Amino acid sequence: MDDEPKNLQFMGTMLRHSNYEIEFASSGKLALKKMRANKPDLILLDVMMPGMDGWQVCEELRADKELKDIPVIFMTALTSQEDVMHCYEVVGSDYVSKPFQVAELLARVNTNFELKRSRDQISILKERLRKYEDAELMKQLD
Repeated sequence: MDDEPKNLQFMGTMLRHSNYEIEFASSGKLALKKMRANKPDLILLDVMMPGMDGWQVCEELRADKELKDIPVIFMTALTSQEDVMHCYEVVGSDYVSKPFQVAELLARVNTNFELKRSRDQISILKERLRKYEDAELMKQLD
């Protein structure tokens, strides 16, 4: 999500070349609408946006039961220690300052994507284990 079409185009090209499927949004409200319709695996989120800034978008994500666990990488020209800390206070997963280096951004995207995938696999395994334990308990009760 970014309000600058050039940024969206550049990031889109870069991520497509790395075999990621992408969806664009140029405002916070549009991004939230799209995310509720098609839950993403990762969000790149500009902080300084008109209307609803990136921090507000992230706060809404964290309050939404279906979207709260999506990793958010903030992208911003704000570089003060206070601004960086605020990104993490609203439960962002990572932070990249603009202008960004392509290699750094791709490394952060890859790392956060793999962490998300690992957490998802752990959740699936926990659910399978719970079902197995429930089945074993039922056998013991019979």
